[in-house]
Amino acid sequence: MDENSRQRATRAKNTIDLIKHRFGGNYAAFARKVERSPSQINDMLADPPRKPFGEKLARSFEKQLGLAHGTLDIEHPFPPELREPERPYSVQQPSEEALRVANAWDRLPIDLRSHLLGIIQYELTRMRITWADR
Repeated sequence: MDENSRQRATRAKNTIDLIKHRFGGNYAAFARKVERSPSQINDMLADPPRKPFGEKLARSFEKQLGLAHGTLDIEHPFPPELREPERPYSVQQPSEEALRVANAWDRLPIDLRSHLLGIIQYELTRMRITWADR
């Protein structure tokens, strides 16, 4: 393997590691962050690669991700500060009351549900609470 191929392989390995640790393995989220199409990312990281992973692209990724120049070219595991914090998720069984309310909501006609949602949105706006705050 020549030096150019070795460097491209290192970039690909580091990018895959970064996607795994910082984006939870979500290639589409990574593609959105670096403003590329998911298919371009997949083609670039395929083994063997279907698209080249050159220096210009590596520098662009580093800049968009806030990484130091050349980070993707150096063989290393990504340190914890470059990783997204782990989020513990717990799944709770809904209460009987929550299930009862959800079932009652589902039985309402769609136009009534739309009307009620409009009222709720109006009241939240009046109280200066936006949908993003819920």
